[in-house]
Amino acid sequence: SEVEGYWSTPPFTAYGRVFSLRMGPVGSAGAAAGTRYFCLVPHGHQERLRCSLYFARRPGDGYKERRVHDWPKELEGHPWGPTVRPDELKQFEQADGSLLLMVHAAGLGAEGEEEDAAADTVAGVSAIISTPR
Repeated sequence: SEVEGYWSTPPFTAYGRVFSLRMGPVGSAGAAAGTRYFCLVPHGHQERLRCSLYFARRPGDGYKERRVHDWPKELEGHPWGPTVRPDELKQFEQADGSLLLMVHAAGLGAEGEEEDAAADTVAGVSAIISTPR
């Protein structure tokens, strides 16, 4: 089966800010056909979440990390995240056709930027997400 359509997680908090993760098709024709975006969406603020998305492969096959550490300052307040090609997405499809992924937050802002001192004292936050078939 093939992951289709759009979906969004319920809102979650990381570092005192609310985000959600949204997935959808990048395009429907040519090279982009079947490619999906996985974007973090800030809610009610302009902060950028530095995190990793861990996509589970089938049991016993491990996982794949996609780092989101490069959210540009000029795109703060806008969705940002990786795209996943159809051949790679197929590796993450579970036996029932769903995707299983985890968001692990590592901080606010892009890698290498100075962080607010308060953010340094908050441990990473993880959320495990199972998509509908």
